[in-house]
Amino acid sequence: MNKLNYILLAFITIISFEAYGVAPFSKGVNLSKWYEESAIENIQFSKYTKNDFEQIKSLGFDVIRLPINLMYFSDVTTNQINPLLFDILDHPIAWAEELGIYLILDNHTLFDNVEKRYVNSNNAFDQIKFQTALTSVWSQMADYYKDKSDYIVFEIQNEPNNPMTTSVWSGIQQAAIDAIRAKDTNHYIIVGGAKSNSLTEMMALPIYADSKIIYTFHFYEPMVFTHQGANWVKPSASSSLGSLQGVPFPYNASTMPAVPEGLKGTWVEDNMKFTYPNQTGNVNYLINEMSRAKNFGLQKNVPVFCGEFGVYDKYAATEDKNLFTKTVREELEKGGVAWSVWEYKTVYLKDGFGLFKKNTYQLFEHDLNTSLLTALGLNIPPQTPYVKEPAKNGFLVYNDYTAANVSNTSGKGGGIIDFYNANEKSYGKYSIFWAESNQYAQVSFTFSPLKDLTWLRNNGAYVQFDIKAKCARDSDNIDIRLLDKNNYRFKFPVDKNLIKWNSDEWQTIQAPLKDFYLAMSGVTFDWTNVLDLEIVNEYGDFKNKTVWIDNVSVVSPNSTAIPAIVKNKLKFKIYPNPLNKNAQIDYEIDNIEQVNINIYTVSGQKIMEVVNEKQNKGKYSISLQHINNFKPGIYFCTLQTESGNSTIKFTK
Repeated sequence: MNKLNYILLAFITIISFEAYGVAPFSKGVNLSKWYEESAIENIQFSKYTKNDFEQIKSLGFDVIRLPINLMYFSDVTTNQINPLLFDILDHPIAWAEELGIYLILDNHTLFDNVEKRYVNSNNAFDQIKFQTALTSVWSQMADYYKDKSDYIVFEIQNEPNNPMTTSVWSGIQQAAIDAIRAKDTNHYIIVGGAKSNSLTEMMALPIYADSKIIYTFHFYEPMVFTHQGANWVKPSASSSLGSLQGVPFPYNASTMPAVPEGLKGTWVEDNMKFTYPNQTGNVNYLINEMSRAKNFGLQKNVPVFCGEFGVYDKYAATEDKNLFTKTVREELEKGGVAWSVWEYKTVYLKDGFGLFKKNTYQLFEHDLNTSLLTALGLNIPPQTPYVKEPAKNGFLVYNDYTAANVSNTSGKGGGIIDFYNANEKSYGKYSIFWAESNQYAQVSFTFSPLKDLTWLRNNGAYVQFDIKAKCARDSDNIDIRLLDKNNYRFKFPVDKNLIKWNSDEWQTIQAPLKDFYLAMSGVTFDWTNVLDLEIVNEYGDFKNKTVWIDNVSVVSPNSTAIPAIVKNKLKFKIYPNPLNKNAQIDYEIDNIEQVNINIYTVSGQKIMEVVNEKQNKGKYSISLQHINNFKPGIYFCTLQTESGNSTIKFTK
């Protein structure tokens, strides 16, 4: 090949991949079932942490798509977004920026529910009302984030569907773009077509006059393969793909299952008999579809992004799933099309699309589906078998948010249980507000993996939490309960001897694990497999009663517990907060007395002794040495004197 041919080939390569818009990211994953709640108070904020983001990046991802039920988190009348959303979104946005990962804020509100939420006087879908709500929430989002991280990306609406056509939807989408650009001209915006973000409908969209628009589509075809066993896909009112199983990819006549009885007469029968064998059930179909996406970007000079693809793993054969995934991924990358696989983790012990092996705790070091990661072209971290060890350190359960690997599973008794109460707290931002519930309601925390508490129980550990109660009767007792994997219960009653039930003061409860006793007869409690920690109104309802709970933890005997919360009568502060290398503690004592200042982790482990001596009356100022050695996180600084105690929460 002569020199001219080399130059020509290089020029053609540049044209193929650089002459049209390219997304600022290339490969990503969806963090499903995190911000996809029907009410903002139900969000399990600590389901994912900065550590998860670090692990995701280590696999080779450079973008995370974050599905958010955005419309549910705004008032249906005023369209005002609940400010709690901005607070709990600020954290993952900060993690993403620090790690250099793009974060797509995806309005994932299910369109079937949008159709029911925005209705006219005849209870029919009101397109104008929906457009007003959509533009309002995006105007607020753009206004809040306009000067924040460049790694933020806005996605206007996940999978717009019937009764919305692409021709109608494209105008509504333009109005949302205009609302964003009136506040924010910096961040990328993702747009898609109707019919569940289908590839064909994306290609029917207009080319919006904006240099930072990314066009998206979702790819799950052929559905009879990728969604076999999916009971939420309903070809008719009385049938679902839940009964469909054993569909191979590629199509193989000798192993192709018969059409399930309940699916006969639906589109599935026609697909299994004709479309799948003759058109869609082969690798070439996938290659051609991805080529259509590439060519759209090339012809229109716009970035293209496959926001979702994957295979439901309930019945799909592993090798077939991996072949489908590998083919789609490779063809997208050949065409310069960015992608985001659905999903990272599934709901615990459920079938799904995730990157972890089925029926596991989905632990990064132990449970990754390495064959699927290979199909996705990702890095493969070392994997070791999971071995549960007895816990020998205390651990946080709730402080502002549930701790990592702890889920809020409260309820079962009506009333109000709000984990984001900002009005009363022992310290920090939030506490748990509990009121108006029936008898046997519970504030419940579920551990995953299960906890082995045998060593802690045998060595003096205890459950500790702060509580404030406004109840009229001293008989309003509660139980602290532990449940094992068999739902057998150990309990510790809290009565008027341990708590003042009608008080304006925060009080601290400490319940030694050795003092819990079996609440059921004829069974043996399994301390090696503790599933839940519960606080239960076992003895009566909470009508006209209000309880606040905060700072829930299991305190280890091999560390000094954080002292009980009392009114801060001491002059004591630590600053700046969050701390930096110039961290300082200032305090004042009124008498000659013993002074102890210590710093603890959230689990009660003492990590620094600052002062331990008798001191004269006066004002003191101490520079905190070695603060740079602290890992980022939440800590407590305690001042203990003969006159009283004080505890300050701070972050590093």
